[in-house]
Amino acid sequence: MGNGPDTKTSILNSAEALFAASGYDSVSMRDVADQAGVHVGLVTYHFSTKDNLFEAVIGRRSNELNQRRREILSKLKDPTVSDVLGALIRPYLELMGSGGSGWHSYGRLVAQIGQSGRWGQLVTRYFGEIGHIAIDLLMKADPRISKDMAVRGYVYVVSIMFSIFASNGLLDIFSDGHMRSDDMHAAYPSALAFVTGGFEKLAAEPPKPLQRRFRKPAPKVTGTQRRARSPRKA
Repeated sequence: MGNGPDTKTSILNSAEALFAASGYDSVSMRDVADQAGVHVGLVTYHFSTKDNLFEAVIGRRSNELNQRRREILSKLKDPTVSDVLGALIRPYLELMGSGGSGWHSYGRLVAQIGQSGRWGQLVTRYFGEIGHIAIDLLMKADPRISKDMAVRGYVYVVSIMFSIFASNGLLDIFSDGHMRSDDMHAAYPSALAFVTGGFEKLAAEPPKPLQRRFRKPAPKVTGTQRRARSPRKA
């Protein structure tokens, strides 16, 4: 293989699968080259460093995903909370369900980095804009939802999406094999109902902040009091 676009795509596909399966730290540039069937020099030619390669993997599919989300969100004239949340979740699950094995790898990879503070800037760079759009629309959909509520709720929704994308097999285990974690089409209706219900509950009954209980500080003991309490020597 040469150094053309097909080679670059093959490198990205290989890196995506390896990073998703083993994590960033366990994968070397040589591993990616071996998987892609190219010389390691071609990997460094296209991406220079592993950090650059990793970011290219994250950025590549985010463009298609976010474009689909923007198109749906832009058409919502009088949205409900469910409409906004569906626009966030459905495109991802559709792509993971029908877009081939690459999208499954990408979903697992994004789930990994989304739950690690190490990659916070990377996640924000590629998904922050769509998050702010969604937060604003959630407040528009239900005026009872405050900015704080919308932000917290959005973060909870993202965490649930990451759990679905991870395809960790828990659904298979607890259902005794009757359900599959990698069945994205089946995941959508229940996931949407669950997160919509959460927002509706927040809007109807805003939670009260947790009251912290502090122990009353012990009174300070003066030098005179200490001497008075000390037993006298015979």
